[in-house]
Amino acid sequence: AAPFAHTFPSGTVEYHLAASVKKLRELAPPESSIIVTDDTVARLHSAHLKGYKTLTVPAGEDSKSAETVQRLAGDLTGLEAHRKTMLLGVGGGVVTDLTGFLA
Repeated sequence: AAPFAHTFPSGTVEYHLAASVKKLRELAPPESSIIVTDDTVARLHSAHLKGYKTLTVPAGEDSKSAETVQRLAGDLTGLEAHRKTMLLGVGGGVVTDLTGFLA
């Protein structure tokens, strides 16, 4: 899918929905990005995730919980994430819901 952009007072944000994992390095440099994904996606696409700091949750709806968010928030702190860190949800609805909430 083609990207679209939205302009905010602080700048423009580009959105890439349903982008191929093969475009990951083009869209998000590993040195300034952290990926949130599930264990299935991590296993199937490990070659594309190499070099990225990656946080993994178990696949499935059970991962959409306050406990998971709390763990991921702690993990982000441990990885020294800050407001300029790009946080990417690579996977389905549970992963992208969690990533959006954390962001």
